[in-house]
Amino acid sequence: MKENVRKELNTLKGMVMNWAKSDLQHVRKEDNEWLIEDFISKITTHLDPYITRLAETEHLTYQETAEFRKEIGEIVDKFIQEVLKGKELPKKTEKVDVERLISQFKVHKHFIEFVNKDRDKEFLIEQKVKMADIAIKLIPALIDNQCSCAALFKCKVNYH
Repeated sequence: MKENVRKELNTLKGMVMNWAKSDLQHVRKEDNEWLIEDFISKITTHLDPYITRLAETEHLTYQETAEFRKEIGEIVDKFIQEVLKGKELPKKTEKVDVERLISQFKVHKHFIEFVNKDRDKEFLIEQKVKMADIAIKLIPALIDNQCSCAALFKCKVNYH
């Protein structure tokens, strides 16, 4: 990789870290999932097309692209952990916060779509495991008709 491309990637990584630092200042005691969605949206809107273009124009190899996206994924994981820090997992006797879990599920699903472009299998597996854990927590809500599988995938269900 050329030195100017390496510098550009470092600048981009710093930009993402600055977004994270800035967004973490808005964390409240509850309802912070929007911060996660907004943070990932910034990455997919502003960073991903640029990285994709660097790869298409052969300024980055497939491996370099995958490594950079993995680094960004680690920043996102740390951001998510910070946003959700201090939140207790629901106990079996407690009612599940369905909206929060669905929101988290969608965030991981969206992140899989983001990373899937370069097929970083290890990271994809981690995200799918997180989605499975969330889905397991949602099973009682599904059984009690508090939510539907369609809500997890933003899809319309035809009941004909």
